[in-house]
Order: sequence, then C-alpha cells, then structure tokens
Amino acid sequence: MDTVTCAVIFLLGGVATVIIMRLLFLFWNRQFKKNQDDQYLEQIANALQLKKFGKAEATPRS
Repeated sequence: MDTVTCAVIFLLGGVATVIIMRLLFLFWNRQFKKNQDDQYLEQIANALQLKKFGKAEATPRS
C-alpha cells in the first residue's frame, strides 16, 4: 500500500478509538453523576431544613 493511505487509515483508526473511549468513559461515569446530583438535592433539602424530599410543607404563594 501507499504510505499516505496507511497514514490516513492509522489516523482514522486513532480518531475512532478516541471517540469510542470517550463514549465509554461518559457511560461508566453516568452513575456517579446521578449520585452527585442526589447529593446536591440533599444539601438543598438540608438547607431548607426538610427531613425528607417527599414531606415538604406547602407554602402560600404571593
């Protein structure tokens, strides 16, 4: 094969590998993000002095 053809194939393979690795990284860290979101919600609930998320008192709207 021509050297340029081999270089192009190698480059495209490298780009495809990086894209696949990035997608796998995002997929594996998805659960961590949910946990982090739950921690933020828990901090908000604690700041509002709520014991549980489902037992929020209704407040009148002005």
